[in-house]
Parts: sequence; structure tokens; C-alpha cells
Amino acid sequence: MRKGNRVVVFGIFDGVHDGHRDLFRQAKEYGNELVVIVGRDSASLRWKGRKPLYSEEARMRLVSQEERVDRAVLGDEEQSTYGVIDMVNPDVICLGYDQELFKKDLELWLEREKRAISCVVLRPYKESVFHTSLLPHRKGFTLIELLVVIAVIGLLASIVLVSLGPARARARDTKRIQTLNQMAKALQLYYDRYSKYPNSSLAGVGCWPNWESGSVLNPSNSEFLPELVSEGYFPSIPIETNPTSSTDAWQQCSYRYMRVTNPCGGCTGTWGVLYATCETSNTCPRNERPACCTSAWGEGDPGFWDSRDITLFLRE
Repeated sequence: MRKGNRVVVFGIFDGVHDGHRDLFRQAKEYGNELVVIVGRDSASLRWKGRKPLYSEEARMRLVSQEERVDRAVLGDEEQSTYGVIDMVNPDVICLGYDQELFKKDLELWLEREKRAISCVVLRPYKESVFHTSLLPHRKGFTLIELLVVIAVIGLLASIVLVSLGPARARARDTKRIQTLNQMAKALQLYYDRYSKYPNSSLAGVGCWPNWESGSVLNPSNSEFLPELVSEGYFPSIPIETNPTSSTDAWQQCSYRYMRVTNPCGGCTGTWGVLYATCETSNTCPRNERPACCTSAWGEGDPGFWDSRDITLFLRE
């Protein structure tokens, strides 16, 4: 190709490296004056998907300091507008080997504007080494940064799991309270028919003496209020599959029932008593025992266990 008077190259030039210097050297072979058109920040976003590390002024200054560069100017803001070419009026446009998309866009403009300017694609210089996107300061993440991100994600995940634990416990407690209230209604229906509550016929078989209990920890022969199911008052008697304790008998039997006479040392008559333990201290109701139940009779005790259980007293 015949050597022209003025040659231009385009680029972002986010830091000048030896690959750029080789670009300037090759371009200078096609003209006496080398003008470098430094791409705007908007062009970097458009062609590379990111803003440059250096400002437009800093990139202009870096390019101008290069030995083979005669002049550096800023490119156009808008895509596919090449007013800078009218201003510089080059004889030859030299493009880098990695500017294929830019080359197509530029050639369309030259054809549309009927501009007879030669376009030359220059040879690559150590393609795998000297490329702005491969320089250390343009890497996405280092190994250490990735490890830190993974550690932070793991920490956040553990915090979420820990916070879910109490929420699930409260949900189970809410279900226990609802189940106990439904059982109380079923016992009332049984009483309306038989004028008495079911006897604690299976008391002593299970995880707490004198109470019928529904717990997965009970032996297989320990049924819990089977009368309610056999009479059709309750679809199925609940079995606690997640006892609040596997060692403490007080908490193992999360569901319990007893038909008892003169309970608490202060109440007279016969009562059906339903009971359930809770996993959390703020879900179960407080002070639910009748006024006659004033002694420290564990279930529903207004002391420590008041916030950790629910007791329903049904008088015959």
C-alpha cells in the first residue's frame, strides 16, 4: 500500500503497554504523522462493557508521551459517528487485530459517507501476553478475593440457618397449641355423649408416669387417647415427632392427657387435663391454669415452666 501523509489508530489505551507501542510502530510505517484517537469512556462501555481504569485526560496524556505519537485526540461520544475523522482527515486508518467489530462499524460509515480512506489491520504482537484485558490490573478476581467472597457467603448462609431455627421452633409451637385446642373440643364432644372425660387408661405407659402421652419416644403399645379416634371426634391423635428433649422426661412427652380428681391440691372434682410443652419461651400462653390450681403442680406452673408449656383444664 502506498504510504500516506497522515495515519490514525483508534483505541481505549487504558494504560500503555508494549502491545500498544508495537501498534504505533506498525502504524507509523503507513504515514509520516501518527494521530492516535483515544476512545471516550462511553466507547469503552459500548465496546468492552466496562469503564476504563484511567480517565480520558489521563489516557490522552499517556498516549501523547509515546515517542512515535505525533498527536492524540479524543474520539466521538456517540456510536457510529466519526466526526473526529473529518477533523483529522487521515489518509490511512490502522486497526488492531482485535478490533473486528469496530472495523465493521467503521467501514459501514466510510461507505455511507463515500470516504476513500484505506483501512489496514495490523499484525498482532504477542496476542496472549499484551492485551489490555489480560493485564493484571484488569483481572476480575484474584484467588484470595474469591476465597474471601466464598467465606463471606458461607458466613451469611450460617447466619440465615441459625436465624431460621427459632422461626421453625415457633412454628412448631403454634401448631402444638392449635392441636391441643382441637383436642379440647374433641374431648368436649366426648363429654357431651358420655358425661365424663376418657379415663387415663394407659397412664404409666410412656415417658411420664400417670399421664397418657403422645411421643415418638414412647413404646409401640403406648396409644394416646384412642377413644377420640374410635368415636370419630378426632381424625388422628398427634404423636410428637420432635420432642423438645430426648433425655428430660418432663419435656419428652410434648403431648399429655390425664383424667384426675382434685388436681393441684386446691381444685375439687374431676378434671380432664391436656398438656403440651413448647420449644420457645414466647409462644405458649401464660397463667392459663384455673385459680384453684395454686400449688406447684408442674404442668402449667406459673413459675419457670409457665412460658414453656400450655395446660388446658376441662372440668366435668
